[in-house]
Amino acid sequence: MLLRSSFGGSSCTSVVVNVSSEAEHADETVCSLRFGTRCRSVQTKSRVVKGQDEGWQLESARRALQGAQTQLERLAAEGHGPRLGGGASSEQRSFLQNEQRFAGYKKSAAQHKVGVLELRAAKAPVSAIRAMEAKLANDAAQRDNLRDILLRQKSIKVRLLSRS
Repeated sequence: MLLRSSFGGSSCTSVVVNVSSEAEHADETVCSLRFGTRCRSVQTKSRVVKGQDEGWQLESARRALQGAQTQLERLAAEGHGPRLGGGASSEQRSFLQNEQRFAGYKKSAAQHKVGVLELRAAKAPVSAIRAMEAKLANDAAQRDNLRDILLRQKSIKVRLLSRS
């Protein structure tokens, strides 16, 4: 039953049966050989799978993503972004600013992490590596701090919405 999906459609399945010549494993060996015999009798109808153009699929996904990002930006510009309850515009601005800062620190930390790896690979001076590691640590700390603030702001959002 577990392998049922592996024996149909366009799948190609190989079964390897392990057996032992030792007497203490005779029962397991017999069971394995019986299983192998049952697997050998399984017959399926194969199905031809036409090749797919990954480039076209990738481009289609990029266009769809770009369209979704454009629509998201338009909705945010129209004021359909995250809300913290009625009349909470300063809280909303603070939340959105924190989200933007969080994304910035997250991106910067990723870039500094790559920078550290590149400096190590290039066998750069230890002082340059340490300086990049310090920037990475600062960005990571800022990112983590903002993540905690955003979590608190989101919990306030739920409480404000439940009151209205």
